[in-house]
Amino acid sequence: MRPTRSETGMRWHAARCRAQEPGGGWDLPCRFRLGTDGLVLEALGRPGIHVCYADIERLAAVEDALQLELYDGRRYALHHLGQRLAGLYAHLDEQRRVQLVRQLPWLAGSCPKAFRGAYALLETGPLVANGGAPPPCAPADVVLYDTALVILPETGDPCWLSYADLEELSPGPGAGCLVVHFDLGDQLVLTLLGERSGELADDLAARVSALDRRTAEVLREHLPPRTADWCCRRLARHLRLGKAANRAAVEAIAPDLWPCLEAAVLRHRLGGDPDAEAVFGYLQERTAPEWACLGIRGAYLEEGEVPRPLFWFAIALPAHNCLAVEVTSDPDPATYFFRLSSLAGPVTDGAFVMRRLRQLNRAMRLVDFRPEVFGLGDDALAGHRFARYRLALRKYAYVRRLRREFLGRAPYAPWPARRHALERLLAEAAATP
Repeated sequence: MRPTRSETGMRWHAARCRAQEPGGGWDLPCRFRLGTDGLVLEALGRPGIHVCYADIERLAAVEDALQLELYDGRRYALHHLGQRLAGLYAHLDEQRRVQLVRQLPWLAGSCPKAFRGAYALLETGPLVANGGAPPPCAPADVVLYDTALVILPETGDPCWLSYADLEELSPGPGAGCLVVHFDLGDQLVLTLLGERSGELADDLAARVSALDRRTAEVLREHLPPRTADWCCRRLARHLRLGKAANRAAVEAIAPDLWPCLEAAVLRHRLGGDPDAEAVFGYLQERTAPEWACLGIRGAYLEEGEVPRPLFWFAIALPAHNCLAVEVTSDPDPATYFFRLSSLAGPVTDGAFVMRRLRQLNRAMRLVDFRPEVFGLGDDALAGHRFARYRLALRKYAYVRRLRREFLGRAPYAPWPARRHALERLLAEAAATP
């Protein structure tokens, strides 16, 4: 009787491992097994190695070897597997894909619904080419969760698209085709949905509407009682899943709504930064009103924590070439600064500034609104606690960019010292290319 896939994975397997690590290479007899959350490798005379499945950047089965390349550049080739190779590769690939999905943010507690079709992601440019035909699409499962859409391609890694960034749904070229438009101009083209294209569009719209209703309920809790219900509903679309909205978008709903939102974000009574109002005012005086953004996210359960609402702001300061971010409800408050442009000097392109703010919005959600992640070194990020954030850094260019362009933080301190730290970081941002 052949062993089951789970038995193939959990038992120890003898092999020979050829490794390339930062300290050099080695080639030794070893044993390994596929555990519940990672591959465990024990080579003769060396410390044991645990490889988180989601940390595997590339996986291949070549001749008699199982080849792994990790996110940090380490490589391991497990040789002499013989007839075990196909089963081990299939099990490892499945475990890796499952863990990649589990580490995507905010999917816990969802009721997923799957559709079979094909997809193409277009970052910029026209939707269709070739005389109006849809772009080339790859077969995939399209899974709708309560907070995000996940693409599970037949080959390649899962792709996560948050409903917070969704702006519009439209029919695509041809039957069974749907186009999902996002705030950075990127588009998801879904084809080969057949008769289920309408079902997918309706289900997706219903999940987004449910998020907006929950966000509106959060706003009613924190905005003044006199705030009209229709204002909360419209504002909820801009603040979906904690997304920060800029002043122009808020004032377009009602001119007096911005001060109410500002008071909720900066003067809440839930702990956090007691000087948030002073910090925000200091930064806002140094930029145009349209570059200030405010966000509220309702209470939700984080692992090992009590459910809590979250309040934050982001401000672009083009004259100083930087972005400033603070989660005002954080019990360890600090204002974090990032370079706006890789070029020194003021930034004058308004479209570029708005795009960077939208990228910052996406990145903050991908790191669970923990801006301190961007300032962590490689050794700190290598820990199990930060596995989800390593994934975000690997898969999203705008998250990597924020980490590269992190300038520093101004932690909570008596106001004169805090103000001095803000002045210093603004000056560094303006001077640093």
